[in-house]
Amino acid sequence: MNTANKTVILLCTLLLSLILAASCGDNSDNDDLDGLSTLSITSGNLQTERVGAVLPDLMTVRVSDVAGQPKFGAPVFFSTEDPGAAVNPPSAYTDRDGYASAVFRLGSVAGAQMVGVRSGSDSTTFNHTANALGCTEQNPESACQWPSGHVFITTTSSSMITGLGSVLIDFDPETGRTEKVLETDLILRDIDFSSRGEMFVTTTEKIYKVEHGTWTLTEYADIPIVTGSEIEFNMGGVLVLVGNTNVFRVGCPGVTAVQIAEYYTVNFENLAVDPVSRDFYIATGSGPLYNINYNEWDGMGDVTNNAVIILDTGIGSPRGMCVDLEGFLYVSIDSNGNSRSVARIKAGMENDPKWFDFFDYFGGTNNLTGRWGDITVHGDNLYIIDTRMNRLVVLDATGTTDESKFVVEYPSEVFSQDLTDSERYGIAAVPEWLICVETN
Repeated sequence: MNTANKTVILLCTLLLSLILAASCGDNSDNDDLDGLSTLSITSGNLQTERVGAVLPDLMTVRVSDVAGQPKFGAPVFFSTEDPGAAVNPPSAYTDRDGYASAVFRLGSVAGAQMVGVRSGSDSTTFNHTANALGCTEQNPESACQWPSGHVFITTTSSSMITGLGSVLIDFDPETGRTEKVLETDLILRDIDFSSRGEMFVTTTEKIYKVEHGTWTLTEYADIPIVTGSEIEFNMGGVLVLVGNTNVFRVGCPGVTAVQIAEYYTVNFENLAVDPVSRDFYIATGSGPLYNINYNEWDGMGDVTNNAVIILDTGIGSPRGMCVDLEGFLYVSIDSNGNSRSVARIKAGMENDPKWFDFFDYFGGTNNLTGRWGDITVHGDNLYIIDTRMNRLVVLDATGTTDESKFVVEYPSEVFSQDLTDSERYGIAAVPEWLICVETN
């Protein structure tokens, strides 16, 4: 046997001895090749939010073996040392593709905040930034001011109005009870709640905050547009505002609204924000094919991407929008013809312009079919006012037929009066995502 062959045999024998020794020794990750893993961040790093806020994107990692293949069922541990911060869950097992995720609520100190992640022998770190609050309205902690599940309505046409302005009505779906809580000489055009549950209303010129307990209006911000004043909550701050061309982020009182998107021929009554993803929708163009613009947004910076969903409204026009917690967009469509319906849309999934057909449901009778405007959602229920037949109608978003979707109607001139179909009203439900702890 020559020297080269002896060397090969010696090396092979040595390698075999090392493998056997490893298999017979302890089973630590450092010694067991099968236990070695690589931990890598796949998404959710480098996010920015307000102190105390939950980050909009999941923190996701991937665990793989030495060959780069995903490890299933590997334990992953998330931890943070930032004061007031929390990770949920603190530990998880990877799925079949090797992924594990957690949600991070930023702590109480502005600046850099970190989440450490460990799995087996490897570790990594998520790095985030917490911004200081500019005002109490930006505080992500729930204000817990208004009764859960109630629906609030502003209208210029109600039997409760004693003057020429507007009233604010509190409607309790549990009892069907209505109460006038505020009357003003102002012509109110819309109403909504901020992400923390504070109430706001608008005119053509200003945004007002409705002070809890006193039912007084306090000037909050000037509207930097000449047409339209539709507002929605902003899960990354306070409010979103849309006009006839632009979309704005409204922050602290006295601070100029920041433009986040520019469009042309915006149907300014139509604005909706997804309470989970923070993305927002607006309607542009003219019938019968309207553009429902889906804008990817984090609630703080600029729009990062957008897409267009074509909605065929027939001879109707979009009159209001809302998004439920499942990400479904509902659009109320109105006309004086047979195009009176509620459309349901989900980006990349569905586009049903007659998810609920008012015209068919009411037998094609023009007056009975009604005239419809803004729409809001709470839980599985949609709320919309018929300005022609003077009623509030409740629809069930889980229904499969028009008959199963129609829950109940509340006919009353409290919601709308005769002689006009063109009154201005806004409608908003107390946000269901608010977490309020009742105390005795």
